[in-house]
Parts: sequence; structure tokens; C-alpha cells
Amino acid sequence: MKIKYSLDSNSLPKKISIIQSQDEDITYLADISKRLLIENPSLDFASAAKLGLMDQYDDLQYQKMLTVAKRLNLLFYDEEKKRPLPEIGLFDLTIRLLYEYLLNHHDEASRTIPYF
Repeated sequence: MKIKYSLDSNSLPKKISIIQSQDEDITYLADISKRLLIENPSLDFASAAKLGLMDQYDDLQYQKMLTVAKRLNLLFYDEEKKRPLPEIGLFDLTIRLLYEYLLNHHDEASRTIPYF
């Protein structure tokens, strides 16, 4: 597989895709992607909180864990359904993580990447 991407005028990611390499079968990859599902970890956090399993933590620790759970939950957000999904495909998650990484880890020195 290959990662294909384009950048906007500020050298930030505009579109990221995972595509098949020349020798890969797109039907096979599509079948695999339907079976490689990642569960939304924020659902486990919410369940644990409802069960009182987070009561052992002080407010500051809980807020830090809640912040992480909320950020992870954003990776599972579906624009069409206007809500987070309970699971998404591994390839979709990879694209979302790459997008977040590229948006949040750049500086002026990294803005010399050519537009593809």
C-alpha cells in the first residue's frame, strides 16, 4: 500500500489516502479493511466512569484521563451521522492519525515539502 497526500497553500495536509500498490488487489484490500475494525476507546472510559471505576482518581487525574478520552473520541467522529462511531476501520483510523499528526507537528522548517 501507499500513502497519497496533497497539501494546501500553507503546506498543511489537505487530503490523505491509502491506495494499493501496483501488485496489490484492491478487492482483497477492501475485504480486509471491512474486517480490521478498531473500537472507540472512549466508550470503555465512559463505561468505567458510569460504573464508578474512576472514583479512585482525584479530580486532576480524572480530568487528564477525560481529556485524552475526548481527544481519542474525535478520531471516531462521523461527519454524516454527526456523532462518534463505536468503531472504524484500521485504514480510516490510520488516515485520521496521519492527518492529526501532520496538523499538529509542523514548524517553518517543515513547510518546505513540495506539493504533490
